[in-house]
Amino acid sequence: MSTTTELCEWVAGLRVADIPSEVRERTKLITADIVGIAVRGRNGADSTPSLIAGIEALDLACGRFRVLGDDRSYSATGATLINATCAHSLELDDTFSVRALHTSCNVVPAALAAAQMVDADGESVLVGIVAGIEAMCRVGLGRDAGVPLTFHTTPTTGIFGATAAAASVLGLSAEQTEHAFGIALSAASGNIQFLTNGAWTKRSQIGFASSAGVMAAALAHAGHTGPAEALEGRNGFYRLYAEGKADPTRVTAGIGADWQIMEIAFKPHSSCRGTHASIDAAIDLREAHGITFDQIDGVTIGLPRAPIDLIDVLASPNRIDPTTYVNGQFSITFTVATALKLGRLALDDYDDQFWSPDVRDLMSRMEVVEDTEARMPKAGTSAGSVRVRLKDGSEHHRLVTVPKGEPENMMSPDELKAKFEGLVAPYLSPARASSLYRRVLDLDGMASVQELFDLAVPDVDRG
Repeated sequence: MSTTTELCEWVAGLRVADIPSEVRERTKLITADIVGIAVRGRNGADSTPSLIAGIEALDLACGRFRVLGDDRSYSATGATLINATCAHSLELDDTFSVRALHTSCNVVPAALAAAQMVDADGESVLVGIVAGIEAMCRVGLGRDAGVPLTFHTTPTTGIFGATAAAASVLGLSAEQTEHAFGIALSAASGNIQFLTNGAWTKRSQIGFASSAGVMAAALAHAGHTGPAEALEGRNGFYRLYAEGKADPTRVTAGIGADWQIMEIAFKPHSSCRGTHASIDAAIDLREAHGITFDQIDGVTIGLPRAPIDLIDVLASPNRIDPTTYVNGQFSITFTVATALKLGRLALDDYDDQFWSPDVRDLMSRMEVVEDTEARMPKAGTSAGSVRVRLKDGSEHHRLVTVPKGEPENMMSPDELKAKFEGLVAPYLSPARASSLYRRVLDLDGMASVQELFDLAVPDVDRG
């Protein structure tokens, strides 16, 4: 049996009784997290107005499909494109660190779109999200960790996660799901050229992947066929997107027992996950030693060489002196400088601090070096260190190997709820925000997901 066939049989056969209770509960927290991000992204991300304008120009702003944080209806592809793009627009969405993948931004919008096609209940959506995230993570595991970063692995693997989620919710057979994977292969794409100028395609290509996954599942449901062996075939995914450096047997090894979804990490800071360990180190130093911003003379940031090209991505010229928010989200100097100043890196800090003269001045006095002590406890987890030199000649150093939000250093339920409430606060009243959060945590008890969209409509008058 081929790897693709085996994975698709598992997706098609997954039922809620097969999913351990801890996996179900973690999935609800993952879903709540992405719902809050999507609501904020729809109403507050700088890239969203042009996205909506383009959707309108394409006549995709008409239909019966809903968008989180919006009272309008769209086509299925339009709604999924918006939901997924907005879910990835804040650099706050979860990660599968062992392969540097953002998972739920691809999967949850696809599951919600499929649910609206067939009026599925919340339990079906929960199963679909589990199937999609697990499939996406496992497709990522099949690709060797050391493949050079040219393709953007989140959308290239994410399309299969979205396809699996939609296929599950739509009730596709194993054979239909395999056709859907084959159709998805034709649309798999995504690259990291956005790093050149901080382009918004970093965000929108997630929307392309998620909406294409929904389309692949819908076409297969209607009888459209796709090629077999989409993952491991001679001209399949791993040949095209992993330079043949893959082990397809890893995709299904332990499936249904070894749940990759439990390895998902939440993000407390609004930036690339590769910056988080250094941000945590900066915050720890600031608090432990009572360091004030004006005391700092210089900063040395230490990063590991693995994952490959990490330093080049986080500390290239476009990130050392960033001019766009996207590049700022990848800038190790901006993120650490802001954390040293404020003791945090929140979404709104980009508006307040991005061009702040004192932040830019400290950025000019920072150096980024390879730190051989910044060893990662597992593949893909980004360690980091910060050494602060004060004007009185003293120095303080902190090394973080497991950033906040990883399974070994998990955010608490209260911290995740506070993150959600902070994100939606400008648009949802406290009562509505609380109701929305509670309903997501009761996802498997919902008769219809339409209630989520109703509760996510902004009710705060912003003048």
